[in-house]
Amino acid sequence: MRLLHIFMTCLVVAAAIFGAVKRQTYTDITAKEDYLETMDVAELPEALAQSNCEELREVLPGAPIILRVEAAEGIEHIFNGGRQKVRVLEIFRGEGLETGEEIYLSFHSWGAIVREGLATVQCGFVNVMGVGKEYLVFVSEKYNGLEEETPTYLLDVSDCPVAPVFGYDEYQNVIVAPGGTSTYVPYKAVKENEFFAASEEALAELEALKEEMLALFPADGRGGVRHHPEEGSAVCPFYVLKEEEKSGIVYSRL
Repeated sequence: MRLLHIFMTCLVVAAAIFGAVKRQTYTDITAKEDYLETMDVAELPEALAQSNCEELREVLPGAPIILRVEAAEGIEHIFNGGRQKVRVLEIFRGEGLETGEEIYLSFHSWGAIVREGLATVQCGFVNVMGVGKEYLVFVSEKYNGLEEETPTYLLDVSDCPVAPVFGYDEYQNVIVAPGGTSTYVPYKAVKENEFFAASEEALAELEALKEEMLALFPADGRGGVRHHPEEGSAVCPFYVLKEEEKSGIVYSRL
């Protein structure tokens, strides 16, 4: 599974590199401002929601880089990959970053597929970040293979297909019943959502995960670098540090 995850991440990043170099040799699918509204997007099935959210609940608090960011631009889709430029507002954990810095974020499940009879956008069951909106993001690492002025960071803290991105604003999520055997629905019908879920139960899992993560890492307006609190802090009500873990910070649910 880990090898598959690495392969998928490399594939996404390689597509972005190749697309940037060959930008003028293909038709940019994002040329139309409202191109997403012509596509379908997958909703998270109820059968996967609980296990996916439980996995993220365990791993996200221990992510090596945790940031509050503001979306600076819309998502960029190149071939099957995707990335979005954000501005760093607050550093909860992580080295080598500065507030005010602009970076790209990329996730192994982001992408767009456009071919005859098929047009889908892959969002990791979380909507594209809205320009000017603030988000809590969990980052696995900096990708050092791109020779660009703006660095790229990966959101691949887990093999889970749910993107570790949570808006600090509240959103009204609607559920559109999928037709047929897939969970794909028209993006236009759910474009105001934060999460894409196929049932009330799946949506409840995503919203509960968001509530817990925002409680751990609130947007208090202070900005700057703020290391994540350890055991005993009121800002960390859900997790305590495992004493026996000697390498890195690992949190266990109370």
